Amino acid sequence: MAQTLTLDHAHTALCIWEAWLETDTETAWTEYRDNRGAVHSRYACLHMASQIEAVWAALSEEVTDSLCFDWEFVPSMLSYFSFSKFTEYPELVRPAVEIAAEFAGTLSTGQPTPETT
Repeated sequence: MAQTLTLDHAHTALCIWEAWLETDTETAWTEYRDNRGAVHSRYACLHMASQIEAVWAALSEEVTDSLCFDWEFVPSMLSYFSFSKFTEYPELVRPAVEIAAEFAGTLSTGQPTPETT
């Protein structure tokens, strides 16, 4: 059965892909990209998009209004994924609502998100 891809979902996947391409330091996701190749990594971005959207949806409007989705939020979310060799595509390390609560907490306390450490 074919899956329907919304424009919002495609936009999120493109933001993930762009964040991957912009990262030039050695990270779990750059290693994944380099080991799996471009085609598989593009499909991984599509798979990850709905997970990132779930975290975004779990954030309060007050938090989302203060963030740039594509340049701040999406790149920071890459640090919340497990890039295991034993799964086909990356998965969030915890449920989206837990990650949203942690992420919002780091913003309110001024603590760095995992992406910036």
